[in-house]
Amino acid sequence: MAFLMVALMATLGLCFFTIALLRWNELRYRKKGVPPGTMGWPIFGETTEFLKLGPNFIKNQRARYGSFFKSHILGCPTVVSMDPELNRYILMGESKGLVPG
Repeated sequence: MAFLMVALMATLGLCFFTIALLRWNELRYRKKGVPPGTMGWPIFGETTEFLKLGPNFIKNQRARYGSFFKSHILGCPTVVSMDPELNRYILMGESKGLVPG
């Protein structure tokens, strides 16, 4: 009976820790001016879904958040733009107002 109680407490503790870790990661990357999206797990982010789904990951994120969203892929916070006008603005060197971060 004691083992069952310890196992239950450990499971509840792990669940609480997981929820707190995900919440902390979302709060850490919530800033004004940052596009919508999720950052996933700390360090890994959404890399596993990105590698598993491939191009469908980007399609799913676009359907969910629009053509401009944030993510955490391959260990780096990332902003994805699928908007031709914005991409043209950035690539033509008119991105003086953009701050790398």
